[in-house]
Amino acid sequence: SGVNYSDQFPILCKVAKALDCNIDEDFIDDLLVELVKLRKRGTKLQYKCNKSHRTISYVHVPVNTTDKSFHQQKQWLEDALEINGSKNDQHEEAYRRAAEFLAKKEEAAVIKGLQKVGLPVVEAMSATKMVAMCRDVDLPVGKEEVVFRHLRDHFGKKAFDGKRAMRMLGDDYVPVKAKHAMHSYVEGEKEEKIHFSYKDIKLAVTRAITERLRALSGQHGWEKLKKIKRTDIMNGGDHGGGAFQAGCNICVSFEDDDVPSQIFDLCLAEVVCRKVCDKNHLHHRRPCILCHDSRP
Repeated sequence: SGVNYSDQFPILCKVAKALDCNIDEDFIDDLLVELVKLRKRGTKLQYKCNKSHRTISYVHVPVNTTDKSFHQQKQWLEDALEINGSKNDQHEEAYRRAAEFLAKKEEAAVIKGLQKVGLPVVEAMSATKMVAMCRDVDLPVGKEEVVFRHLRDHFGKKAFDGKRAMRMLGDDYVPVKAKHAMHSYVEGEKEEKIHFSYKDIKLAVTRAITERLRALSGQHGWEKLKKIKRTDIMNGGDHGGGAFQAGCNICVSFEDDDVPSQIFDLCLAEVVCRKVCDKNHLHHRRPCILCHDSRP
């Protein structure tokens, strides 16, 4: 293979010469098996590099297919984290960093694991539920963000949707229909109950535009507002905060240049579900823009 063994691996060459063996892959693999067996302690293999005076560590990672086999062979994970935090006795920090990485990498799996061991997990509160709570207690619009600022501080930033998501529900009340359906994320697995809610699209859009025009009528008058140049509706959706939300962005332009165009958002439907990964792709599938509708 063009490798100069005598320069790079002098000790290996001496061993091969003493044993009268050729240095090939089979010889190296057989030698490595015995060296690992000689130096391995549990799941760890450590050696000291005489040149750099550093201790090099390796951990044997088994392949597990069941929870039982994982728990029987879980020592490798503890050993890996202990090694990672061995400098300056940062063992707790090593566990914290690993937990943060896993939460970002596979959030749904981490939440499922926390629930399984009985640790409290806060289910994200969607914009629909946030607005419903504020209306039930007749909370003034200006006080909503104050209340949720304190709640986010206690439960975490991701426990509640943002102000934009709440505004998408519209200023005027439109009945929200809530239902559920049984769904299996992966073919062959047990079905789960999926909750979803939606609005009458025509009613929601009509009321939203009407309320916006009514708010402008005192300043510009109905005669100018009646002369609508065009209405652009951009529909789309995205997954976040434990739910998929579908809505639209509406832009109303007027013939009179003195009347500013009105742009606002509406949330029209929500499906409380987790985001799943397509087995045929490396990245999560994300909902994208659905369509664009421009009407005079």
